[in-house]
Amino acid sequence: MFADIGHFGKLPIQITLTGFVYPALILCYLGQGAYLVNHPEAYTNPFFLSLPGGTGSGVYWLMFVLATLSTIIASQALILSVFSIISQLINLDCFPKLKIVHVSSQYAGKVYIPTINWLLMIGVICTTAGFKNSNNVTAAYGLGISLDFIVTSSLLVICMFYVYNANIVWPILFCLIFVPLEACMVIANLKKIPHGAWFPILMTGVAIIFLATWRWARSRKVNQEFEQRVRIGDLYPHFAAKRAEPVTLDLRLGEATETTPATSNLSNQNPIQSDTTHGLNVNTRYGVCQLQKHKGVGFMYADSFITSSPNTLPNLYAKLIESFASIPTQFIFVGIRVLSVPYIDEEDRVLMAPMKLEGHYKCILRFGFMEEIVITESLAHSIMQRVPALSAMSHTELSLFPIFHYFENDLIRCHKFQSTSSWKLINWIRRCGYEVQKLAINNIYSPLRQITQDHGQFVHYENREQEMKNKIFLGGIARI
Repeated sequence: MFADIGHFGKLPIQITLTGFVYPALILCYLGQGAYLVNHPEAYTNPFFLSLPGGTGSGVYWLMFVLATLSTIIASQALILSVFSIISQLINLDCFPKLKIVHVSSQYAGKVYIPTINWLLMIGVICTTAGFKNSNNVTAAYGLGISLDFIVTSSLLVICMFYVYNANIVWPILFCLIFVPLEACMVIANLKKIPHGAWFPILMTGVAIIFLATWRWARSRKVNQEFEQRVRIGDLYPHFAAKRAEPVTLDLRLGEATETTPATSNLSNQNPIQSDTTHGLNVNTRYGVCQLQKHKGVGFMYADSFITSSPNTLPNLYAKLIESFASIPTQFIFVGIRVLSVPYIDEEDRVLMAPMKLEGHYKCILRFGFMEEIVITESLAHSIMQRVPALSAMSHTELSLFPIFHYFENDLIRCHKFQSTSSWKLINWIRRCGYEVQKLAINNIYSPLRQITQDHGQFVHYENREQEMKNKIFLGGIARI
């Protein structure tokens, strides 16, 4: 929790650690060590046995109450730190996309993750039932803290090199002072492995395997999406012989001070449009067919496509064209971004730009981290009014205009095994590796991805009939 200054800010942590907590911890641990030198039999519980008056005295009961309160505070610190770490992993695309609730408009780091909270509760109950007594818990805690020291020192050295660009002398000096002491602590705590210290090692291994598996599978899925992008000329033969002229879109959305008004996004764009796209031919799975357009607006949610080349289209769009050869008259690719500011003004929420194809647009919806990501009918109308062909319509007329929301719903599966060598041993080794990949993708990544997908829930409708009629899910089997 202290490592994430988003909870309290930089100054409170500096004052607390340097002015009170850190000195108190040093005095407490040095005092217990000095007591053990003269009373080695007190190793079972040096904190309480070293108190003046021994157990049962007034000082003992005072410290008992304070220790109980400290335990409660420490448990809360553990919960908050886990929330913070998981939210950062989600932002780095190294963890399934769980629901994150921001509880403070002043600090973006104050978050609550309901799913993790329930998992922590189940884990604590199972751990308590498994260890049965506090001695085993203490052994597990000791080795875990010692390993944490080693990891922290390693990260500090990396930070000195790559963040602060410090002289090589300082990282070496830091390692010579702290790492040997921490290594001694780890070696001493290894004796506790049979008594419960195996637990943090087991949990560390499980966490590393899970995170590595998720990140590996996720990277393969992203690469597959990138490779399956379709060039406009491949889908529309009319543009195959024409030179692509890129259309730029300002995507500097990470800056909290951005104030570009959304109302002027279309005025400075110069899209390349054909004379008519209603009669364009498209390549479909049934051959070359004439593209049919029907009255309506289509919203396709493709976050990764927004920042891609202007001469390509997402594979989801290609599936729609190749299967039906029919789209709404106005088609909008939507990406959602959460900024580092708590709230976004309504006039700055929508950023749009036209594409090469007539009637096609790229749109980015911006939300503050305190805002609920939900696309209501009012927000949909606000997006539609930024389309030149619909800008003159009133909200009443727009409410009668058909709207379709397109979502991807692919089933992720591992690629088929292909033998590439005549050597049986090499094929056997590759077969074993393939089975591991298949297990990771089919039984870990794919189910978790399916569970944690929002399935278009951020698009809000008042009744079920409208939702069933206007939400369209397109998918297939994606081999990665």
